[in-house]
Amino acid sequence: MPALISSVSKNVDRVFDALEDIVRRCPDELWARKQGGYIFWQQIYHLLVNIGTYALGQTVPSPLYPEAVQFLKEDAPDTLSKDRLLAFMGDTRKALDAYLAALPDDELSKRHEARSKRMGRDVTVLEAFFQMSGHFYYHIGASDAMLRDMGVKGAM
Repeated sequence: MPALISSVSKNVDRVFDALEDIVRRCPDELWARKQGGYIFWQQIYHLLVNIGTYALGQTVPSPLYPEAVQFLKEDAPDTLSKDRLLAFMGDTRKALDAYLAALPDDELSKRHEARSKRMGRDVTVLEAFFQMSGHFYYHIGASDAMLRDMGVKGAM
């Protein structure tokens, strides 16, 4: 794996490790609670769906919920189980790992079509990864704070 991609991959691993830890630590009474504007599990699901836009350059099709739920415009009509979310997380991580393994360093400076279209300006592949990281850490921090408010040791 090229050096720059390896650095991106290490950050992605840290994000997924933190997400998995947060999901496993979450008490049942918090799992479906809406706090800080989001349902706890739904914002993690939202992050996983967003990997398609930020990294893979496509919308990750999710048969689980419609787009309005995926992008936090509506609350989910039911509660996704931890096991199902962890399985979806594993599938998403495999897809992203495969994408990174095949990505040469010189791709990082090229235009990321999906993000450029969404942002209305040119966005490089590397910038899309920085955007993804910032977005992930925002929701990881919010989830971590929700855990701490419940008296649960946070992941970060």
